[in-house]
Amino acid sequence: MSLYRRVDTHFVCCVLSLMACVATASDSAYKCTDQSGRITFSDVGCPASTAKQSVISTDPATRGAGGNEIRLLRNIQAIRDYGSSPRRAVAERPPERSGSPNNCPTERDVANLETKASSITLDKRSKDFLLAEIRRARACSREGGNYTDEDWARINNGIAGQSRNNRADRELSRRAAESVHSIAASSQEQARMQADADREAIVEAARIRAEEERRNRVITRCEDSTCWDVKGRPYIRSGEIAIPAW
Repeated sequence: MSLYRRVDTHFVCCVLSLMACVATASDSAYKCTDQSGRITFSDVGCPASTAKQSVISTDPATRGAGGNEIRLLRNIQAIRDYGSSPRRAVAERPPERSGSPNNCPTERDVANLETKASSITLDKRSKDFLLAEIRRARACSREGGNYTDEDWARINNGIAGQSRNNRADRELSRRAAESVHSIAASSQEQARMQADADREAIVEAARIRAEEERRNRVITRCEDSTCWDVKGRPYIRSGEIAIPAW
């Protein structure tokens, strides 16, 4: 039977539970500092091994000037969440690992993935994810790993989830599949995954900064040939154009 055709109902239940948790998230984030001084952010509290935990309000009414920084850090952390396996929460993945590792996709499985990745209906993130899945499938055969049939069934759920209409559902499915790879993939593939996450974090941080700058450049008032934006920065007015004077 093709390794990409199995369905894990237990994992589906886990995904639905995670979605319910997201829907009821609180207005607080947890800043976690581990023994080596590395800082991460979480919506559900810090791991037991955390050296220091502090609570940060993310409520727009109370977070003040630091809110944008918190939003930026939490977005970056969400992208890099799968990271390396020692830092992942145990609850994200069932403990059982029956079967005889290492099981890898067949060439037919890879060919099926390539067909899915070529679909014109996929958005960019889903296409990039499927292309990465093709790379990871080939890396399994070439570099080894510690995959079981159950692992590939969970990964298959993540791949199937890219056809969902809701963007949040697609993202949740993607992260669930990547969490399996972060534990079972070869050390070489885990390094590539971390490099991918770092690049995504840089792109997302730049997007957030650009969006923030766009909002800050909204002109709020003008007097004669000078205008000011929401931050009080001056602009020289030339017809319908406002040129920054800073």
